[in-house]
Amino acid sequence: MRTECFWLRRQLTSMGLIGQLAAVKAAFAICLAMAVAGSSAVAQEKVQATSPNGETALVVEFDVKPGSEAEFEQALAILTRCAKLDPGAIVFNAHKVRDQAGRYTLYEIWRSPEALMSHWQRPYVKNLLKTAERTLAKPIADGGIVRRFISEIEPAKRSAPVTGDPSNVTECR
Repeated sequence: MRTECFWLRRQLTSMGLIGQLAAVKAAFAICLAMAVAGSSAVAQEKVQATSPNGETALVVEFDVKPGSEAEFEQALAILTRCAKLDPGAIVFNAHKVRDQAGRYTLYEIWRSPEALMSHWQRPYVKNLLKTAERTLAKPIADGGIVRRFISEIEPAKRSAPVTGDPSNVTECR
């Protein structure tokens, strides 16, 4: 999520202003809307390779509120199908956590930080973020999405990139 939004929230909270002023609330709402809608600062965030071979790996966790699982899973399924077509994706797997209702995890490996940042700009990622705003147990700004960058201890040999383009698939647009 947008680093500036978290910073703004922390500053306003430390000053005792959060929730007291309509203008403060509006500023925070605008910040979040920009992040979710398109100027996605998630993609402007500096990402570095997490493995010596230049790849970037991460785990993303979502907690979905009861009754919203079907809507979230539909957007997650589209995201997964489309991301697997991205030439920069090595691994993109979505998981539903067993014995934890509403908990989902993505496991991703990208060929480079640039490939991941390009992925974040895709329409199907923005669609998932919009769906997440409605379906997560906590708002994105309050940690509703947890992202952890990870490193493989012993990276496997990689196959050649896929040659498709997700923008050629209707549901990925």
